[in-house]
Amino acid sequence: MEELSNYQAIASSSHDYFDLSMKRLMGYLKSKPHKKQRAFLLKIAALMVILLVCSFVAYYAFRLTAIPLCKEVATTLSQGMGVMNLLGTDNSNLQQEWERFCEGYEGTQDTVKLRILKDDMYQAINHYRNEVNKLYLGQGKPDFEINEYRTFLLGLYDTNVAELDAFCQTYQAMFDDLNHQFDFIQDKLDRNDFSKLSLMMVDLNFRGFQHSLNSFYYGYMEFISLLPQDALELHRQIVTEWNCLPNGIGLNLSKEEYEQFQKKEMNEFENLIKETEIEIVKQESDLNELEKKLERIEEKISSTPDQVHVLQ
Repeated sequence: MEELSNYQAIASSSHDYFDLSMKRLMGYLKSKPHKKQRAFLLKIAALMVILLVCSFVAYYAFRLTAIPLCKEVATTLSQGMGVMNLLGTDNSNLQQEWERFCEGYEGTQDTVKLRILKDDMYQAINHYRNEVNKLYLGQGKPDFEINEYRTFLLGLYDTNVAELDAFCQTYQAMFDDLNHQFDFIQDKLDRNDFSKLSLMMVDLNFRGFQHSLNSFYYGYMEFISLLPQDALELHRQIVTEWNCLPNGIGLNLSKEEYEQFQKKEMNEFENLIKETEIEIVKQESDLNELEKKLERIEEKISSTPDQVHVLQ
């Protein structure tokens, strides 16, 4: 009986031994996952994997579905940029005609030759104005049929459909700017206004148009660079024919790099504007000085009768 306690209880002189034994006992008493619960968790994990795979499959399936739409958009954009190249050609050709006129005008005092030079310039303006109008009527304005589904499909290639609307607005603005140049030069011819400032303004319009066109082109390149290669067939066919747009710029640049090119063009345009503004300020200063001289002369004239009367 004296040994019985050793078999039915814990015999120890220290409570630490008892605590350690309790921890070991609690470890044995922890519940293990039930077989049904484990099967349920496996099913959940498998379902999540299946959903993930289906999501990837659906994503790439939609991207494939979007290719015809991307091709439609890219084709419209490329056709529009081809028209812009023709506008650039008309702008460049008219600029050459204008420079030829200015050179002849400065080099002769013969009124007959001056009349011929002006007539030739009028004819050049009318010719290129008709060319631009025919181009606009023949090609029309780019049109993109955009709805929520198409926006979703284009968004799969990280494009912003708002840029398509911006493309249409800039396209129209380029026609307006060139027509304004025609009117501006014709007005100078009508009034025989060939002052330094007038010549600078005409030059600003010519060069500014080209800078705007270059910037427009870089924006176009940035957009189509996001589209799949299968959608860019027309671009690859006609880009080599564009002689009034920047060359050597591929479709492998980043968004930031295209934006840097655009910023460079706009900075150069702004510098031209600043040069013209400086000349305007200078001429205004000269004009103010002339007005002051005129006022002094008028004061002297008005005071002369009084002086004569005093002398008498």
